[in-house]
Amino acid sequence: MRKTLLILTSLTILFSCSNILNINGLEVNKGLNKSYRESKESILGIFTNKEYEEIKSSIQKSLNTVIPDGKSIIIHYEQAGENCLLADADSTSISIVADNGKRISNRMSKSYNAVDFFIYTEDSFFKNIYESKYYYQQDQGFFKSYIFTKQKNCSGFFILKPDGEFMIYYGEDYFTEVENFFNSKLIIKPNEK
Repeated sequence: MRKTLLILTSLTILFSCSNILNINGLEVNKGLNKSYRESKESILGIFTNKEYEEIKSSIQKSLNTVIPDGKSIIIHYEQAGENCLLADADSTSISIVADNGKRISNRMSKSYNAVDFFIYTEDSFFKNIYESKYYYQQDQGFFKSYIFTKQKNCSGFFILKPDGEFMIYYGEDYFTEVENFFNSKLIIKPNEK
């Protein structure tokens, strides 16, 4: 019995440790485990009209673009994070995942009357791949400072609807979350100021 417990404990420790990588001095969990599940987070809210206009204006300025009125905004975000399922994937796999994400996002943007943007940080694990993709832009600090302020996951997204509803999501494989948000309506409305 003791021997069985010792073997099970050793295997558990070995399996847990095999999910941890050290990337640029950061310990990164690459496993779909309790730590990863607990790191995923959704933040929902509604901006007042004034707040909506301010955040939309800041996004446009940061991305050097004009976003048409009535369009939702989807920001796909890549950064260094403590949890990253693809942390040890090879460059080819990351490139394929990025291109598939762009294709799926384009389809969703058409379905939900949205414009999409792909942003990565200077310290992103796959910066070299994102730099080679025409549709990715490097964050100059706005998104990291004001929207994606947590570094729990290496991927996430931000959606801003024209009515001020927004969602920030930390976690990978999030397209189901995007669809659910677009198909829902928040009940609480902010006080107009």
